[in-house]
Amino acid sequence: MFFDTITEMKVCSIEECESKKYIHGYCIKHYQRWKAHGDPLYEKPLQQVACTCLNCGKDFIVSTSQHKNGHGKYCSTECSNVGRRNRVERRCEICDKSFYLKKSAVERGFGIYCSMECKAIGLSKRFKGRKGRKHTEAQKKVASERMKKEYETGKRKPPDKFPGGSYWLGKKLPAERVARMSEIGKERFKNGELPEGFLHNKNFLGKTHTPEARAKIAHSRMGTKNPMYGKTNEQHPNWKGDDVGYYGLHDWLTARFGQPIGCEWCGEDDPEKRYEWANISGEYRRDRDDFVRLCKKCHNDYDGVNAWQQPRK
Repeated sequence: MFFDTITEMKVCSIEECESKKYIHGYCIKHYQRWKAHGDPLYEKPLQQVACTCLNCGKDFIVSTSQHKNGHGKYCSTECSNVGRRNRVERRCEICDKSFYLKKSAVERGFGIYCSMECKAIGLSKRFKGRKGRKHTEAQKKVASERMKKEYETGKRKPPDKFPGGSYWLGKKLPAERVARMSEIGKERFKNGELPEGFLHNKNFLGKTHTPEARAKIAHSRMGTKNPMYGKTNEQHPNWKGDDVGYYGLHDWLTARFGQPIGCEWCGEDDPEKRYEWANISGEYRRDRDDFVRLCKKCHNDYDGVNAWQQPRK
């Protein structure tokens, strides 16, 4: 009991407060409250300030300390994000959905659609019925004058395929010259300088074959009817001869003589190991006698590389 009394004398006299006694039987917290307000149990009332959201106009309350620290402008995080980013509310013309966008973007003409899907729908409706229409003479004249000014001011540079620049802009070739160019094209076609079907391609511009026509074309070129049927090696138009590359030559070896199995040097024939075609002369000729079947280890030894694929010194 004596020790309990000593312990009680060392703690604050306020109930449920186990802090160390400071002076007058109070701890430092209760002593400061008693000294300032005359009551050790004094609780400072919570002071609040009424505010109005700058974004949505909603009324809300914040504490005085928060208001002093700069808070109290927006009622929620969403309104704060919108306000700090200087965004405005817009409504989509297609789905009538509300979304926010920067004022600068709205001034540049954005903010009509809320998403790419709605934009695609809107553009399809806007340009519906214009497919296949041609420009009027007045529209062509306006476009021609505008492009002429852009060429003259240097805003638009003439393409390389038009050496005359803006000279031919809005002009047509004389009928005599068009006929002469047609005759030259026919002569080049007869001499084999132009591909087959060159004279008739203009009739199919902008058109596509029906599924039935595609099936007939595919059926007419199946099997032996195909112009490339049976054309291999020198007969194939893509044949490169001795100018073939490294991988093309190895593909030719594999197609002709199969994947190498077994090593011709060490006699290894384990099917689970790797075997490769190794060139003998280093010239990579299209000749079977210039290659030998080797395992990976013998191939590395023959090419002069170690286990890490680094040249030997």
